[in-house]
Amino acid sequence: MIVLNFASCYLSPSRIEGFDGDSLFPFDEDAIICVGEHSSYHPRQLINNLHTIIEKGAENDEIMRIDKEKALSLLEGQEGVPKQDMDIIDDFGDGLGFDE
Repeated sequence: MIVLNFASCYLSPSRIEGFDGDSLFPFDEDAIICVGEHSSYHPRQLINNLHTIIEKGAENDEIMRIDKEKALSLLEGQEGVPKQDMDIIDDFGDGLGFDE
């Protein structure tokens, strides 16, 4: 899925040199897919939501892996995609490939 590749590219620059673990860490695949759906596959909102989850997750030293349930709980209260951005997605979204 494109959303998994997108998330991996977003997370990659934050890796320490020599990191050879899962490219989605600390997320699992289901969490990324869920956050993608929650973000309406809007790239800016997806990045914002991933950032929010990482920041909130970092406040809790017990979290080692972020699954779907943990991602949703950390996103609780977050707003969705802004209306003007949703209009653009509705007009041009079919060509973006995020719904594949």
